[in-house]
This record gives sequence, C-alpha cells and structure tokens, in this order.
Amino acid sequence: ISAFTLLFGQGGAPYFSIARGQGNDKKAGRIMGNSAFLLIIGSILLTLLGYVFMRPLLFALGADADSYVYASDYLRIYLAGTAFLVISTGLNFYITAQGFPKRSMAVILSGAVINMLLDPLFIFKFGMGIEGAAVATLISQTLPFVLVLYFLTGNRAAISLSSEDMKPDGTIIFKIITMGFTGFIMEITNSATVIVCNKTLRHLGGDLYGNLYITIMTIVTSVRSIMSVAVTGITSGAQPVLGYNYGAKKYDRVLSGIRSCALFGFAYTAVAWLLILLFPGFFISMFSSDATTNAKAIGYLHIFFMAYVFMSLQFSGQSTFMALGKAPQAICFSLF
Repeated sequence: ISAFTLLFGQGGAPYFSIARGQGNDKKAGRIMGNSAFLLIIGSILLTLLGYVFMRPLLFALGADADSYVYASDYLRIYLAGTAFLVISTGLNFYITAQGFPKRSMAVILSGAVINMLLDPLFIFKFGMGIEGAAVATLISQTLPFVLVLYFLTGNRAAISLSSEDMKPDGTIIFKIITMGFTGFIMEITNSATVIVCNKTLRHLGGDLYGNLYITIMTIVTSVRSIMSVAVTGITSGAQPVLGYNYGAKKYDRVLSGIRSCALFGFAYTAVAWLLILLFPGFFISMFSSDATTNAKAIGYLHIFFMAYVFMSLQFSGQSTFMALGKAPQAICFSLF
C-alpha cells in the first residue's frame, strides 16, 4: 500500500514543484489532478486485491496457522480504509509542495494522535482485542482524508484540486509513474526483504525459535523506522524547495539546498548510529519487555546499524534527483 501511494502520490510532486517554479500553474494543477486520479483507482484495486489474496499474503509475511486468525481479523477491517489512507497520504505531498509544511504535518499528526487515543479504548475498554486496533486505525484514517480534501479543494490552496484536472493525460501519468518508481522500489524491496527474512527465520527457527526470531526482526525494523523519520522528513521536505528553484532556474539556491540536505543527513545518521551503539537496550525496550528477547536483539541491532551512516548518501542523493525530475538517477539510488 505504501509503495503504490508513493508511486502515484510522491511521483508527481517533483514535477508539480518544477512547474510552479516555471510559473506554469495550469500544468501544475493537471499534474496534481492526474495524481489524484491514479491514487483513487489504485486504492480501489489495492483494496480488492487485499481481500482476494489475504491468506497467501499474510502467510508470505510470516503468519502461521495460529497467528493468521489474528492477522486476518485485523487486515479484514484495515483494508476497508485503504482508499482513505492512500488518497490522504498521496495528496498530502501536494500540500507540502505548495508551501504549507505545517498544514501537511498537522494532517499526519491528526491521524496518529486519534489512533493512539482510540487504540486502548477499543482494545481494552470495549474488549475488542485485535479487531479494536483495526477499527481504531480505520477511524483515524478518515480524518486526514477529510482534512486533505478540505484544504486542496478550498480557497487557501495556491492551486486547488478540481475534477477537470483529474481527466487522464497519458504524458503526465507516464511522468508521475516514472518518477514515483523510485519510492515504489524502496517500499517494494523493503516488503520483499521482510517476506524473505520472516519465511527464512520461521523455517530455520522452527516451532521453538521461529516466533522469537521474527519478533526480534520486527523490533529491529521498527527501531529503523523510528530512527529514519527525521532524515526522511528533512530530505522529503527539501524536494519542493529544490524543485521550485530548479524550475525557476535559481541554481545557486538549488546547490545550497543540496549541500544543506546532505550535511544534515550525514550528521543525523552519525548521531543515530552512535546512540544505537551506546544505548541499544533503550530502543529495544520500547517494543518489548521480555528480557530474553531483548538480550538476543542487542547483537542483531548493532550489526543492522553498523553502516547506517552511509545511508545519508542514499537519502540525500535520491531526494535530490527526485526533486530535479531526474528519474533514472533517482531509481539507481533506490536499486542500490
């Protein structure tokens, strides 16, 4: 779901920013409209495919006969909100690209805060268990959806979303998908890695250690997600700035932005690596209170983050080429 959201949403944002920098707001509106069209169609297809292939998908991701019951209970409800999630997340890139990063951040935070508040309420207070977590997530996805559409169709947006701009344009759609392929590859390969690792760990660990290994893998990837938030946010936030100035041919500002982005990325990943090295138990304890699991996870966490500082080059390089509309170079960064 994340991969296709980036393919259709993030893929058009750089071209949108470049068009705005060129002073071509009409073209920018067409890019955003076609992106919305792709997000709507894509979310419908993803929902249908999710329900049809739920069982093989969950088993591919590491479920067994016991955990499948809980996973399917969750996913059955969660998939109903796919359209809300895909459309709100995909179009949120265009709020940032219009120069409203605080509004964009508020949209994301609104869903997250509601989810955190409703989770304990539905899980424990109403005794709904895993289904309660899914219902809480489903409800929390509707507010960002409403907020994004309210802003982009209103008068405060620099370029509003209109039904006329949503008419499919083959040339624009090709450009959106070509550029979005960068983020798509990153998410798809991440998902593929999880599938391969989980199936391998379950096979090698068997009934005794399989779940333990998968738990450790989940903890470590969760720590990675948290530690990547800041650098991903900065590099993603740099894209509309770089793209706009590139379109306006203010190349000195583009170069300044690239340097700032790369410097921040290197400094942040170096600090993150050091914190993981010195305090691994703290980060692991955020996700598990089991002493045996935590002790085994420390060594794996150290190895996993051993070369993390070099990820700064990947973050800043991919972000730069995406911002400038250089799809082949950006895709190379994703593949590597």
